Amino acid sequence: MVRNVEKSTVYTFEGFRLDVAKRLVYGLDGKPIPLKAKAFDTLLFLVENPSRVVEREELSNAIWPGAFVEENNLTQHISSLRRMFGEKPDDHRFIATVPGHGYMFVAKVRTDAVESQVRRGEPSPPSRKWFVVLATSVVSLLLVLGFVYYKTEPAKDRSIRSIAVLPFKPLPGENRDESLEWGMTNVLINKLNGAEGLDVFPLSSVLRFASPDQNATDAGKELNADVVLDSRIQSSGDRVRVTVTLIKVAESKPLWVTEFEEKFTDIFAVQEKIAERVAAQFNATLGERARKRFTNNAEAYRLYWEGRSNQLKLNPNFVKIAIEDYLKAIDLDPNYALAWAGISDSQRGLILSAEISPIEPGKRAIEAADKAIELDPQLAEAHAARANAYFWLEHDWINAEAEFKQSIELDPKSAVTHANYAHMLSNVGRHGEAITEIGIARQHDPNLAIWMTYDGIVHQQAEHFDIAFARFNDAKSMDRELWLPHLFEAEAYTHLQRYDAALESARRASAINPLQTISTAYECVALAGLNRRGEAKKLLDGLLQRSTETHVPHYHLAIAYMGLGDRKNALDFLEKSFAEQDVKIVFLKADHIWDDLRSEPRFIELMTKMNFN
Repeated sequence: MVRNVEKSTVYTFEGFRLDVAKRLVYGLDGKPIPLKAKAFDTLLFLVENPSRVVEREELSNAIWPGAFVEENNLTQHISSLRRMFGEKPDDHRFIATVPGHGYMFVAKVRTDAVESQVRRGEPSPPSRKWFVVLATSVVSLLLVLGFVYYKTEPAKDRSIRSIAVLPFKPLPGENRDESLEWGMTNVLINKLNGAEGLDVFPLSSVLRFASPDQNATDAGKELNADVVLDSRIQSSGDRVRVTVTLIKVAESKPLWVTEFEEKFTDIFAVQEKIAERVAAQFNATLGERARKRFTNNAEAYRLYWEGRSNQLKLNPNFVKIAIEDYLKAIDLDPNYALAWAGISDSQRGLILSAEISPIEPGKRAIEAADKAIELDPQLAEAHAARANAYFWLEHDWINAEAEFKQSIELDPKSAVTHANYAHMLSNVGRHGEAITEIGIARQHDPNLAIWMTYDGIVHQQAEHFDIAFARFNDAKSMDRELWLPHLFEAEAYTHLQRYDAALESARRASAINPLQTISTAYECVALAGLNRRGEAKKLLDGLLQRSTETHVPHYHLAIAYMGLGDRKNALDFLEKSFAEQDVKIVFLKADHIWDDLRSEPRFIELMTKMNFN
């Protein structure tokens, strides 16, 4: 008799099973886990190539042959696989990231070939018959039960795993309260982010869909989200009305519509009800952070989000307004720890953005962070603020790292904390760890130019210049008004002695943000490198004159002197920078501009004072 034998490869690893023919992954409980098609393809390619580094380009070409695909798409699939495996940010039992290259499947893989035999013209053995009858009966029963279950529970669609919370919009004809709309959106994203197995698009991904006439389904298709939450808000007197629609993107079909009308003082109850309803739709459970109220004062809440909106504009004038907003919130609720953390971050941000004397605002930043931790020791933002104070203001790398880790433990998905931790690690010379941390930040929030810039910075300081330039170019294309990628690009070019390019980048940074002076210092370096010393000296004289009228960080003056080859004045101004508690002195170990000074006794002593040695 003729016998047909079909072989289906099954891979097993750490209790999981991947069936190639069925295109299914089975979990530790033996049940199939729903995966998007491209996520399955990504996992299959990695499993078929275990224990070797698979370059990102190789993986992208395998999953999307012949198509141009943004790196973010691959990153999102890797992130969803890690969540499926239950991996924490520092726990790579299955998929390890190889910075600057790609990924490696590190779990031990066993391959089995399962045969299914079909004998033509030959009856099946009795045991086989009983198995077929039993299996058919069980499947039929499950299908009937499944039909009954889905008839009684039509709202829950377990194929849906990703949600985009679109910016809240005013009801037609209403005046906008953008801080309230922005705050409601951010709060809901943060609440849903704590739900296990739920992919929530970050705020940076959805902000561009804030227009009142934005079509929700179109936004979902552009984001490649399974569902979108489209919300309208209306505030009148002491009442607030919210209409929420959950839309399945593929079918342009509303799954449900809910309306809430409450006193504004009950805005927190509205947020909680919306989050719980969405989580129930996904059969997900909200985490402890999602259920937490940071204040019970509605007006303090409104002021906090107004302050947060102003702070993130990264403009010194708006940062000052943010501090006033936070202080007003604290007047209404002195125990509002989030507002205290906001003050700390804003005071530090003011030093960095406005080039003011750091001593007094630095003290206020430290005091506010300490107060936030005192009020709420479990507040991730409070520990992040304290970590940044240790890093930028006190040069205490040990305590800074401890606070960063505490913050990440409390809120593992905080991109800003991972990014700032990466910045600190890079500045103390731990480049591999820094690259890993900034990669995690970008996984959680891939659409912000500032994190792309940080990615470039940590690669530049690790002397991975090709990668750094690519990241800076990506950041510039994402945000044409961000000056930082131009500045750090200029720094990299000066180290490589590509002075024409350095001059162009430094001047672009100066044009975008004329309030800062560090790019002018790098213009001096570039001009001196081009043997245009007269022009460089004229720029330095301008900086010195400006320093008699307003605050110019001594660190910037030291850079200009170093570019002109004046080592003595460079060292003098570095010592003054340390004495005035200049935040830029934290770059002393990482900045390549100082490489020729590293054997100087005065420089070695300064490195010791900075706790670098």
